[in-house]
Amino acid sequence: MLLLALICTKTSFAAQDSTAVLSRIQVEQAVGNLFVGSVYLNPAVNYYRNSTSLTELLFTGDYKQSDRALITQEGSGCKGYAFHASSFMKVDSDTRVWGSAYYKNGTRKSVKWNESSDFSIVYPYVMADSIGGDLSSEEYYFAGGYAHRKGNFTWGLEGNFRALLEYRNVDPRPKNICSDLNITAGSSFLLNRYYSLGVNLAGRKYKQTNEVEFLSELGSARVYHFTGLGMDYTRFSGGMTDTYYNGHSYGAGIQLFPAGKKGFYSSLSFTTFSLEKVISSLNELPLANIAEQKVMSEIAFKSSSGKKEWGVKGNFMYKDRSGTENLFGDPVSNVYTRIGKVKQYNDRQINGAFSAYYSGISLSSCRLSIMPEVGYVSQNTTYKYPSRAVDYSALNSRFYAELAKAMSKSLFRLGAGLTYSKNIDSSIKLNEMAEGGVKQMLLNDYEFLSADYTSLVITPRWDYCLPQNRALFVKAGYAHGWYKSGVASDNVSITLGLSF
Repeated sequence: MLLLALICTKTSFAAQDSTAVLSRIQVEQAVGNLFVGSVYLNPAVNYYRNSTSLTELLFTGDYKQSDRALITQEGSGCKGYAFHASSFMKVDSDTRVWGSAYYKNGTRKSVKWNESSDFSIVYPYVMADSIGGDLSSEEYYFAGGYAHRKGNFTWGLEGNFRALLEYRNVDPRPKNICSDLNITAGSSFLLNRYYSLGVNLAGRKYKQTNEVEFLSELGSARVYHFTGLGMDYTRFSGGMTDTYYNGHSYGAGIQLFPAGKKGFYSSLSFTTFSLEKVISSLNELPLANIAEQKVMSEIAFKSSSGKKEWGVKGNFMYKDRSGTENLFGDPVSNVYTRIGKVKQYNDRQINGAFSAYYSGISLSSCRLSIMPEVGYVSQNTTYKYPSRAVDYSALNSRFYAELAKAMSKSLFRLGAGLTYSKNIDSSIKLNEMAEGGVKQMLLNDYEFLSADYTSLVITPRWDYCLPQNRALFVKAGYAHGWYKSGVASDNVSITLGLSF
């Protein structure tokens, strides 16, 4: 509703932003304008993100398929379509509003050993069985933000809500309903004529209802409650198929950014996230808990001279995720008393990258932008008893180039990127684990996690100017990835949209 209000209100402010739509698209979606991102997570800083108003409405169709599932519990591919709208508006000289919304309808292919949704949020405590299959889904998302400047002080507020329904119409039949609410408040203050300081606070509330049914007269498969690296809570495996997750997080950030768009940018944020898994069919039994801490930082510098722009940037992320299993005594009237807890699972991730960009290279009346990047990633996942571990690290390199040509009534852009990931160290230890499907799942995922990987991405886009300062655009995307083992993946998308 907020986004619809923003889009409808757009007409009232059209006269205040008469800049040609193709010029606004070229400036706001340029490589350099998107180069720095972390500081804008503060809604007060987002006030300064764009210099003009721009709204886009679009429809996208997407198809992705791999020869084998790269992560077994997330499936071997997906297909679907989405309607999306986004808007950033300058209401007046001191006020900015923005919003976005989308609806997605799709299918995830060949999901195995996982009947829960939002795997990256609830792992490793997923409900699973040996059958699996395709999962259909519908997803809704709404977001809106407001920022206002008064003298040297700017404040902002932003919120978003996501709802997901995921299901299967054959056995096993999960019906998962997820809700995810995020709210961020922030402020910034002009320190001097060159730089501003920003701070923000963020909160999140997450819930997922995860239920599985079997309707076949032939009976049901065994249902597992995984606890990490192939372990499951054996005591409650079998027919306990009604569960839910409750989670919340808090975060804070600080940013330093230039008053214009040239100079140093820096941001530092900390987020803590906790999640509880509950078996509702056992009188709300609290099975396990997740505690996660994440630190992110970004330092960048941007400059320009005439039509030339350039910048450098460093990013760092550290995440520590631990899982604690609750211990229970014998039930009394189907009520289990918690008698202890044990921290068994841990997952640590480190990501670091250094990138640069240069824009403004003239090439046959076209504007060429380039962005090289090198990075390091490592992940260490352990389970205490029985002792199990997966460890890997890799060096990543990426080169992206975009060619843009503006004509009298149209704008054509062609982007292409090449990525190469080189494994530098990896190991796996699966003590006291029987042969079978669960072990094969872990070995399959480890094979791709530790393999060298190459991908090529191509994204052409054509915008055509319409009357009343609007533009119609079509965008395509193709990505092909291949692993050292010979396994390949493909992703194709096509988008049709309207900008104004």
